[in-house]
Amino acid sequence: MMGLGVASEDEVVLAFLRAEIDSPKRRVDYLPRLQALRLNRTSLIDLADLSDASANHARRLILGAARGYGRGEWLFKGFPADTKWERVLIEPADFGRLKYISRDADWLSLSGRTRLIQDGARNLDANRRIAAGVREAQQIIEQGRAMVELILVEAGDGALVVVEGHTRATAFAVLADRPFRSFVGRSPSMSQWSFI
Repeated sequence: MMGLGVASEDEVVLAFLRAEIDSPKRRVDYLPRLQALRLNRTSLIDLADLSDASANHARRLILGAARGYGRGEWLFKGFPADTKWERVLIEPADFGRLKYISRDADWLSLSGRTRLIQDGARNLDANRRIAAGVREAQQIIEQGRAMVELILVEAGDGALVVVEGHTRATAFAVLADRPFRSFVGRSPSMSQWSFI
């Protein structure tokens, strides 16, 4: 893993929204909230200005309403408020450290309950729905098209747990030969996060 510099919470929140706003599974969590708040997706997410404090606040509110960020709910139950973020390059040598979150039955099953993303990549054909998404992500990666950074946290045992980007992480593990950009969060109390 190669460090690329400190990242802000606002950058991480924006990456999270960019990754999930078009997800078939998650878009229903975001689009109605944007409409209800009369916010413009293009200016708030697609062409975001990270120097705009009110837009940063709006993005945190939307992620909080959809996924519990900053509210200690759902995905972010027990997530440490003191998490520090770094932008990194995850190299193929690091892939053995990558894990799925602890409470998602589909990903747990795919990995044979090890949570290791490399195991999920090996067992990909066991879940057609996941496999279809991973194959699509593989094509994007192989075509060299831009992808949103993944969001990981470092566990006390050195594992890199995927907060956002399970499909993309699995696609990189299937390909096994190219690095990817990510945000990594660290906190002395990361073990309190419900999904670690």
